[in-house]
Amino acid sequence: METVIEVFYWIVAMIFSITFGLAGFLTERPAVAWLIALFFGLLFIASWVVHFRVVGVSYNSLLTAFVVWLLYGLWETSLKGRGMNIRWDMLLIYPILIVVSVFGIRAFIFNVLLVKRTKPSPPH
Repeated sequence: METVIEVFYWIVAMIFSITFGLAGFLTERPAVAWLIALFFGLLFIASWVVHFRVVGVSYNSLLTAFVVWLLYGLWETSLKGRGMNIRWDMLLIYPILIVVSVFGIRAFIFNVLLVKRTKPSPPH
């Protein structure tokens, strides 16, 4: 039983280590957030172009990921150079960024890669 608990603690420690490592990287380089927003914007456009007339394809997750990363880029750019040591806002922002990114990538995979391409029906 102790090994299961130790493994659980190790996994939690790794998740925190990766998350806070990412936090340091993004707060020092706000331009990366802009690049990630651009990435999700391009995925949104590609998904929309490929399935322009396919019924039932949702683009909301990709658009949401684009907007959230864009807002985060604005937030980090506005805070750059203020010399804040402790960033409590990251406890809320990073989980949102992670969840939105996962759902955005999932939407792209299902919209572009897994949906069968259908020809639009001719007008009546």
